[in-house]
Amino acid sequence: MFAGYTRFLCALLAAGALTLSACGGSGTANEANGASAGAGGPGGWNALDACATLGNDKASAAVGTKVTGSKLDSIVKGSDGAAEFSTCTYTLDKGASFSLLTRQSAAADSIDAAIASARTMGGNQSPAKDVPGLGKAALWSEGMKTLQVFLDHHRYASISFYNLTGSDGKAQAIAIAKALP
Repeated sequence: MFAGYTRFLCALLAAGALTLSACGGSGTANEANGASAGAGGPGGWNALDACATLGNDKASAAVGTKVTGSKLDSIVKGSDGAAEFSTCTYTLDKGASFSLLTRQSAAADSIDAAIASARTMGGNQSPAKDVPGLGKAALWSEGMKTLQVFLDHHRYASISFYNLTGSDGKAQAIAIAKALP
């Protein structure tokens, strides 16, 4: 459980670093892809409700097992141009779970700096591996069992697995990322 809590804290720290990087970004909410913060993002994206953004049915299909529950754990509303995000924990059959953090900034992020920082969780982890074909960039951290996806200059998702057996979670995390709006 402690390892899972550590991964959750690292994901929140990464989101915090991304929030701070948004302060240095330039542009408006409609720049790059027309995204706006919070609800009403493209195709059902809602940074303030990660549970609603993915949903139990899509989560079950992506991970290949039944989702027995989901809980919105944290919500951070953006203000003064800061990004906003939420985290949903999905409980799976056989005691495994994963968390989905959805984040959106009103201004276009300094994406290159954010990706560089996320690659090592701000220098706290071994470098994550690139995962091609997902958004602007995607990074898999084997030790953390976490996939970070920079969908565009405004939207970011982090998917972390806990207590998985028989899999490292990478394939499931990629399937979840592909299921996001």
